[in-house]
Amino acid sequence: ESVFDPSSLGVIIESVTGFGLDERYSYRARSRLTAERIVEYGLLQEDEKIQGLVTIASAILPNNINEVETIRSLLIHWIGPNGARPMFGLDGARRVFEALLDAGVRDSATLHHFGILLADGNEFSQAINYLNDALAVINEERAQSHLRTESAQNIFNSLGVVYGKYGADAAGNGNKAKAEDLYQKAIDHFRRARIGPMYTAYPYYCESMTLFLRATNLVGIERLKYIAGAFQVLDESDGNIDESGSASMSEMEAKIVRFISELPNWAAELKQWVATDNPMASYLEARIQATGSSRLGTNID
Repeated sequence: ESVFDPSSLGVIIESVTGFGLDERYSYRARSRLTAERIVEYGLLQEDEKIQGLVTIASAILPNNINEVETIRSLLIHWIGPNGARPMFGLDGARRVFEALLDAGVRDSATLHHFGILLADGNEFSQAINYLNDALAVINEERAQSHLRTESAQNIFNSLGVVYGKYGADAAGNGNKAKAEDLYQKAIDHFRRARIGPMYTAYPYYCESMTLFLRATNLVGIERLKYIAGAFQVLDESDGNIDESGSASMSEMEAKIVRFISELPNWAAELKQWVATDNPMASYLEARIQATGSSRLGTNID
């Protein structure tokens, strides 16, 4: 049967003796996943894989739904740094993403995940720009539907994560004012990520994690303020996420409890804070009592 015969079943590879880049071969795949696997295994050396994918990405037609979906799936779900079967690191993935964008593929999911990739490399300003570009595509009514598949809630959540990392970086460099501004932007974006059709745990988990990480770099009552904030976000998730997110909330609570249990003077510091009649101090006291002070190894009564 010919490889181009529509009645062919599975994959037929025609006249192939090897899979080097200099060889040309034809195949027909019944599924996109099969086609992805052929590309995945057909390029053997890492440099060849990257260059081959750069060549493929450069030739993608933005109007071709199948081509865009295939390369997007390869980059995001399979072979990128965070994929199911990663083939190369940040630098290699960046080359492929840039080739795809240079080809004119202004796709919301591609822009979103390229922003995440850049943030992983601590290129926060550029990451934020690409994430905002992804939002712009979603809001662009004239953009083709296959380029607007990403969820705005997911992008807002990613922006929150990136701003939080950016804030931690600024704080680590001693730029307190910049850090505070970035942290506030992180919170604002997490709150926007809560609004929409999806009852997802991501914005609650990520906001709580951001506050928790701030607490780990502080001492005394200042540290307790962010612990209280992290607990409060978890409580706000109650009734606002689907059942699949409950495990991640429990995981985050366990992380906070374990951290408190390892602090030598947390109970005394909490009593000192409660004495100031601060509502968040009273909340944290009640929250710890509800959690069970025995889990923390100290009685706060």
